[in-house]
Amino acid sequence: MMALPTKTSVLTAFLFFTFLSAASAEFHTHPDFEKRSAHIKQISLLPPQIHMFEIGAGGTLEKMEAWSQAAGANIRKAMKEEFTKREYLQLTEFDELTLSGPARLTYDETFLLYDVISNDILTHTFSTPSVHHTRTVVTTPFFSWKARDFSYALGKEVGMFTSSHVDAYLVVRGFDQRSSGGRKALGVGTALVGAALGVAIIPQRGANLFWASLVDAHTGDILWFSRSLTPHDLRNSEEATKLVLEFMTDLSTIGLPANP
Repeated sequence: MMALPTKTSVLTAFLFFTFLSAASAEFHTHPDFEKRSAHIKQISLLPPQIHMFEIGAGGTLEKMEAWSQAAGANIRKAMKEEFTKREYLQLTEFDELTLSGPARLTYDETFLLYDVISNDILTHTFSTPSVHHTRTVVTTPFFSWKARDFSYALGKEVGMFTSSHVDAYLVVRGFDQRSSGGRKALGVGTALVGAALGVAIIPQRGANLFWASLVDAHTGDILWFSRSLTPHDLRNSEEATKLVLEFMTDLSTIGLPANP
């Protein structure tokens, strides 16, 4: 059986890739991430949720369901393709429609909590420049201690959703907005979409926000949380692949044996 690469060799390769890459995601990890990551072998991918909006000439905001579904499908496909390159990891797709009764209720409540926690993480643990509008300046308070001691959890109830063999859940969320002319929408529309979804306001340089997280399937701890402001159009499968590569660069060592 072929020996698995060590964390040192994989990190060297990924650091070189990151140096060449024009964009990368920002991320935080749980204090025990390094120790726990070596034991993650089976990951369950939750259905990606990408909300896409069109902003009309008058500033009207419309959710585009077809765009959103295409973006989610492209992310799911890109994730599956990326994990096939990592023979030491197994990715399965989580089907929330198989849940019923108390399990479904707990699932819905847990991921409503996830949305609240994500908002806190996006707002308070990433340093975000001020957003300047015509008459106001919007700032998001950054708390360095929350970023440094990154300890967020959904609760042990996550263990009732799937097989005990699953080690972690992979969650991908985000939103994007496009002008009615097909161009990237900038400026005030950013705050508009942020308010509509209840997530943190993002910098004026982009009108999108994507995030992914790895959740321990037994404890509910959020082990890794990554944010990207890169303006990918996820309706395009190649752009979805680029975003997935941004995220997976951060997760280059999961499932690998620790250095001797």
